[in-house]
This record gives sequence, C-alpha cells and structure tokens, in this order.
Amino acid sequence: MDASTAVTAHQVLTIVNWFQIGILLVLLLLIGRLYQRVSGRPTWYWAFAIPAGLFGVASARYAFTDQLGGDMLADALWGVGGLILVALCVFLYGRMIARR
Repeated sequence: MDASTAVTAHQVLTIVNWFQIGILLVLLLLIGRLYQRVSGRPTWYWAFAIPAGLFGVASARYAFTDQLGGDMLADALWGVGGLILVALCVFLYGRMIARR
C-alpha cells in the first residue's frame, strides 16, 4: 500500500469519534421530539442536526488533512457547533423543567 493512501489511526479515531457524538446528538433529538409530542410545546428538536453536521464536516476535514489541530476552519466549525449545541441543550432543559 502506498504511504500516501494509507489510513492512519488518527483518521479512523476521528471518524469513530464523530459517530459517537452523532449517536448522542440523535438521542438528544429524539428526547426533544418526544417531549414536543407529549407536551405540545415546540422544542426545535430538528435543530440538533445542525451541530451534528458541523461536527461531521470538522471531523472529515481533520481526517482528510490528518492533523490533530491547527486547522482554523475545522476549529471554527467545532466551536460554532459546540456553541449551538450548548444553546439548544439549555433551551431544551428550560423547556422541559419550566412550569407551565
């Protein structure tokens, strides 16, 4: 196998990590969907797909460039995705815990 086409452990672990994060985000999406169906209050559950997409693009970029850090675009995608995820989690938490 040519060294330029070899898949490194870093690339595999980056993609595996993204799948694990994706599974957690799908669970959050399903929790939001369930709460919306049960309570009738909007939860914007579909918005959890936005951070999943941003994390996926950032992970793919890191896997393609085969570096641990320093890619400004991938770092920015991780940061923006993380901020959106925090905002969505706080919103969902507030929606589920708040009194009617």
